[in-house]
Amino acid sequence: MSSTVDLPRVRPRPAPWRGDDVATGSTLPLWQTGQVLASVPAAAQQPVLSLTNLIILGIVAVVVYPLQKKLRETISRRRLERWAEEDRQAELEREEQDAPPSDDERD
Repeated sequence: MSSTVDLPRVRPRPAPWRGDDVATGSTLPLWQTGQVLASVPAAAQQPVLSLTNLIILGIVAVVVYPLQKKLRETISRRRLERWAEEDRQAELEREEQDAPPSDDERD
């Protein structure tokens, strides 16, 4: 007679999490993919440049272009002023170096 011992059943442990699934990005559960797949053909049927998009683009251009133009003018003016000041400083330094020594300095 062979005797068998009934051992308690042990559930297998899941593999430890290694974090290597991060590179694949997030995945949608199967029940959520239906919406995504259904929206792909709908997105393909929409016009790329609609009237609403043109209006938004126009408003952005009307606001951004004058601001950009004003900013460029201000920066250009400040740069020219800075260059003129640097030229004045350099000219003063040259004049100081080229000036003959005074009588007090000769003695």
